[in-house]
Amino acid sequence: MQLLESILQSLPASHPLKKLKGDLSYDVMRLNNLFRMMKEEDWSVDFIRAQCERYIENLPLNDQFIYKRSNSAKGIKAGDLKREKIEAEREKMSKLIAAAELFPQYQRAMRRWTGMISVKIYDIDAFTEIIPVHLPHGPLILRK
Repeated sequence: MQLLESILQSLPASHPLKKLKGDLSYDVMRLNNLFRMMKEEDWSVDFIRAQCERYIENLPLNDQFIYKRSNSAKGIKAGDLKREKIEAEREKMSKLIAAAELFPQYQRAMRRWTGMISVKIYDIDAFTEIIPVHLPHGPLILRK
């Protein structure tokens, strides 16, 4: 968690995830969950970017983003797009992409950090990759 916090603190002021004030624990938790999911599902940054772009492209087709009734006082006709709502989703997706783009930096920092200590440390997600590979050799591993 400290590693993720240091990554967030080192972001430039122009980065979408940069907070100039306040507690980072909520963002650290969200970033940790995203990175865990990326490892578990074997998602790349490009995959997440492509899915976000596809989602944004399809927003105008989603009923949640289309007015159902007219409102002449606001100049809204039935079938018009809810532009504010679409823009809010675009903002969310840009933050998600920005967070996913931090994943390679996180992986490098983890490798550096584990290289500095004498004991090899694995996170629980690493075992989901290691165990299926070595499972056929189970009795040999248990003897070691």
